[in-house]
Amino acid sequence: MVFPTKESVGALLPMLIAGDIMAVVYYRQHAQWGQLVKLVPGVATGMLFGGISLAQLNNESMRIFLGVFVLLLLVLEVITRHLRLTEFKRMRFVAILIGAMAGFGTTVGNAAGPIMGIYLIMMGLDKKQLMGTGAWFFLIVNSLKVPIFLYNDMIGLETLRFFAWMLPFVIAGTVIGRRLLTVLSQKIFNYLVLFFAGLSSLGLLLF
Repeated sequence: MVFPTKESVGALLPMLIAGDIMAVVYYRQHAQWGQLVKLVPGVATGMLFGGISLAQLNNESMRIFLGVFVLLLLVLEVITRHLRLTEFKRMRFVAILIGAMAGFGTTVGNAAGPIMGIYLIMMGLDKKQLMGTGAWFFLIVNSLKVPIFLYNDMIGLETLRFFAWMLPFVIAGTVIGRRLLTVLSQKIFNYLVLFFAGLSSLGLLLF
């Protein structure tokens, strides 16, 4: 079963929501709601522009744009950590900017994962807090995307059949991920999040 690029984004959404629900069940008590509230204005703006852009989206230019942003965010995290610029990372405009890019990225390509991962590490969250905060963020945001995707014909019967076929793998992956989290140290967890964010950036830029 092969989907065109736009429909591929829609095909992933039900699977993402299923994974989000399981993550919320596991880590809901660790969510840092203060961090989520700071992101709301930016995320709402980003999702609005993302929804408008879907109709006339140039896939290649958007991939490059998001890839460059993730790469710059990685560089910012390295610089601010090295120079110990804690107050800069916690400034409100940083949350608004990152929230806007996360909202835009998740709407046009389900691409907010690396952005949020880097941001929550920048905010100093531990691994369970990151999982709980991220789980609630993506459950809410991905659920809000459903009517946008339906309006743009990105979800249909074929995508739901694909979701039903993939659901067991989503469940298995979530269970395995939870077990891995218990054995990873905080330092290794942070490095892995940043490493995979870097890979995502390269993937957006090169493929």
